[in-house]
Amino acid sequence: YKWFRFLALLLVVLLLLAPLAWMVLASFKTNVDIYDAAKALIFTPTTDNYANVLQRNNYFAFILNSFWVAFASTTLSLLLGVPAAYAMSRFTMQRSALVVLMARIIPGVSLLVPWYYVFSNLRMVGGFSVLILSHMFVALPLIVYIMMSYFDSLPLELEEAAQVDGLSPIGAFLRITLPLSIPGIMTAGILSFIFSWNNFMFA
Repeated sequence: YKWFRFLALLLVVLLLLAPLAWMVLASFKTNVDIYDAAKALIFTPTTDNYANVLQRNNYFAFILNSFWVAFASTTLSLLLGVPAAYAMSRFTMQRSALVVLMARIIPGVSLLVPWYYVFSNLRMVGGFSVLILSHMFVALPLIVYIMMSYFDSLPLELEEAAQVDGLSPIGAFLRITLPLSIPGIMTAGILSFIFSWNNFMFA
């Protein structure tokens, strides 16, 4: 039984790693070799592809741009989304939560033309600020909904006990609730960063 389980897990791992292995091998092939089935495993490797990406196309500058946009949009979304989620959770703001959900449901492609028209009239097209704002439209509803569920899971009695000990409602949020919600904040931040990193449509 253990050997069967081991072989099954090994098969699953190999199936999952096969596309990654194919991509690594393809990166050392020419375009002709990639489509040649006879050279799937046996071929003459070349590093021209890496030289083309890293030297001729300014790859590291593009990576830095993507990192900055994803980091800035995630940070700003967390600064706005975490307090908003806390307010919606503690004061049962169902209508506001519905508006956030509608923003999450609206397809981003439907906003491209209106946003371009607005930002072009503001003469903001072509900069990082517009791209960060557009990515926040995706990140902010995600963070709010994740953090709303997390705040709902935290007992209200902890905040009430903190207020009995002399803290204000904001102080109880900053000193009690916020430190306890760090796992949720990290989860929301990581997902927001990944979605921003992978979002090419707005750019």
